[in-house]
Amino acid sequence: MKKFLSVVLVVLTVLSLGSLVGCGDKEEVLTGEGLKFGMGVYSYVGENASATAEKNGKGEVVTTVAAVLLDKDGKILKSDIDSISATVEFTSTGTAVPASEFKTKRELGDNYGMVAYGNAKDEWYKQVDNFEALAKGKTFDEVKALMVEDGKGNDDVIKAGCTINIADFVKALEKAVNNATKCVAMSEDEINVAIIASQGENSAATAEADGKNGVTLTVAATTVNKDKKVTAARNDELNFDITFDSTGAIKTDLSANILTKFERGESYGMVAYGNAKKEWFEQSEILNKACIGKTSKQISALAAKDGTASEELQTAGCTIAVSEMVKALVKSAK
Repeated sequence: MKKFLSVVLVVLTVLSLGSLVGCGDKEEVLTGEGLKFGMGVYSYVGENASATAEKNGKGEVVTTVAAVLLDKDGKILKSDIDSISATVEFTSTGTAVPASEFKTKRELGDNYGMVAYGNAKDEWYKQVDNFEALAKGKTFDEVKALMVEDGKGNDDVIKAGCTINIADFVKALEKAVNNATKCVAMSEDEINVAIIASQGENSAATAEADGKNGVTLTVAATTVNKDKKVTAARNDELNFDITFDSTGAIKTDLSANILTKFERGESYGMVAYGNAKKEWFEQSEILNKACIGKTSKQISALAAKDGTASEELQTAGCTIAVSEMVKALVKSAK
């Protein structure tokens, strides 16, 4: 009888410890496949032109976001890619022209116009879907080998139904694979990226200072299980200004290496110059962890009505404004 009771006590203890792990470390409860999840953001200045008396000047910020779910051998189980070309304008007198709306290429869908105006067989989003299907089961090196010198895909890519340039996809995927970390996602979970683009800061040029028209991008990626709960999450932001002088001549460094806040790491300066206790990327990670095990509706509650972090986040050390980040995470999780 005593032996039986001892066995029962051991079992109950193990179960109790498992329950405690579930409260304090969701990863130990949810994981089982040893998968890795990553998100990569690749940006650069695209088409641009100085202003003339007849036509506004412009600057385009091209951004591609990729998310990957990797198996234990580093092969791509699933991926999702989206891209946006956010263009801002300015006049020949050095005045910024506010942008009305930005949409990603997936959001534009059939209206992107590759079939209607470019004589393509498939629209952009369908071609990217074809590329993602081809990448499945491959390592990043094998995916990179699909690209030829001019950035186009090789014969395998073209046969798969992707005839567009894949260079930006590969660069975003490389970042996603390189920063992938262990997650609690399962192979059957859905994966999605989300991009929210908005008008950034803008000002007119003067004789003393260049004017600027900025773009703010908030990006997120999640995996979601059959219960509609998030099993992996990443978020990031970037701000980039197109600058110009009082005559409308573009002054932006067109070769600038555009880095996200996460990529800037400690150099972003919240601790050094803003008296923050944690840097932006550290606070972003706290938000990501808080999303695990939550539905999109529960994630939306992580931002207070005034855009500040919820009490849950602030207690964990995330004190930055999170409204746009939460919107992107919710958009991805839906």
